[in-house]
Amino acid sequence: MDRTIRSLRSTVRTAGFGGFIPSPSAYRRGMIRAERVLEDVVRIRVEHPGTYIGHVNLYLIELDDGRLLVDSGFRQTAGELVEELRRLIGGSRLETVLLTHIHNDHTGGASEVATAFGPKVRMHQRDIDVIRFMRETVEGGGRQLKALGLDDSLREEVLGFFRFNLQHLSMGYEPLIGGEEFRSRAGRWRVVPTPGHTPGHVTLFDERRRVLISGDHLLPNETSNVSYYPMEGYDALRSYLGSLVLTEELGPELVLPSHGEPFGNVRERIDYLFLHHEKRLREALASTGDGNSLMGVARGISWSRGRFDGLGPIDRWLALLETLAHLQFLINGGFVETRWDAGTVVYAATGRDASEIKEVLEEIRRRG
Repeated sequence: MDRTIRSLRSTVRTAGFGGFIPSPSAYRRGMIRAERVLEDVVRIRVEHPGTYIGHVNLYLIELDDGRLLVDSGFRQTAGELVEELRRLIGGSRLETVLLTHIHNDHTGGASEVATAFGPKVRMHQRDIDVIRFMRETVEGGGRQLKALGLDDSLREEVLGFFRFNLQHLSMGYEPLIGGEEFRSRAGRWRVVPTPGHTPGHVTLFDERRRVLISGDHLLPNETSNVSYYPMEGYDALRSYLGSLVLTEELGPELVLPSHGEPFGNVRERIDYLFLHHEKRLREALASTGDGNSLMGVARGISWSRGRFDGLGPIDRWLALLETLAHLQFLINGGFVETRWDAGTVVYAATGRDASEIKEVLEEIRRRG
């Protein structure tokens, strides 16, 4: 764990915890573009070259009694978003801002939009719980993080990241639980929880037209990051795979994602994602061997952007979180166990055959 912690510390310091945070100097006006994608839906594409994300798609739904905005973009683009919303909404009213999940490319503009228009701002209760976890962790000096094996220096950097995020997550949110409906002039949009990318990720589904607003749950060209979250009883990868099965059962014919263009090959995309995670689980299991560190396991996994040691700081951090999510799945499935070796956490294979990973995934695909 010592080597892992040192590398994590370096990654966190370089990334400032994440090119997750847009660079204000990279933003320039004129980077928001709106276009109608359905009779009752306008896509608002928000560009930001100062992030590894590049852009995020927001969706403005024309309800019977006002407007619903799905996600709010970056904090740095909030002012221009407010101007664009004034143009799009006209004399109508923005009733609700629905946040698909907690990440700051989706939540960053919510406070300024709420100040300008006075809507309800809603997020799933599980992601509100993540905010509470961050706040309690900061107030408690990081005791929970110490239990995860972080040393004092790294723990302070994590706490700094939490404090930064809490600045724009400090507003009050009305909780979603799933099943809420929003009626538009062309359909009925239902909130569908799809945990995995985050514990409280949600999507919106119009059953009559078979249209899914997918957030980051299902993307056309990228595999959504499935990150470990230290929440009791939460298995990120198991939750994500179950959410894919639920999505397949819904049977959307058109997906409006948060990143990329609309797409429709849902079953083929889900087939690919199950194969992708089967491969990643096999690689993680093979990398544990008789005992390996988190960093060592991550080095044994094939990453889409190259070898682990060659990744940039942001991608390396995301890779470590995804490695943890896959290890957690393997531990819960009896493929991997943990032990302490000279003060270091080691992940080791139990001897359960790797071929059984496919059987476990097939069972999830059958039963959800």
